[in-house]
Amino acid sequence: MFNLADMEAMDDAFNGPTGLGEADSGLFVRLAEVAQVLTAAAAEAVRLVQGGDIVGARAAIVACYQQQLAPLQQQMSASMLEMARLKNDFAELAREAT
Repeated sequence: MFNLADMEAMDDAFNGPTGLGEADSGLFVRLAEVAQVLTAAAAEAVRLVQGGDIVGARAAIVACYQQQLAPLQQQMSASMLEMARLKNDFAELAREAT
């Protein structure tokens, strides 16, 4: 049976500022950022290719990955790990409360 302390701990795990309730939204924000970066990079690459600058297009794509996408990828990985940790914490609290 749940007691008040267990219920408060579960509430914190889910609804706290870094809880499960916020983990998904942080991940979706990063996915939206990736979409924006890819859209801009694609437009720049197309513009360069249409202008005959294949080397410039290749350089722009590499720079985009190194400067923008790789850091976002790392942030998303960290968010996913944190979400998994929070889910495990929540499941553990639920097991302890039963």
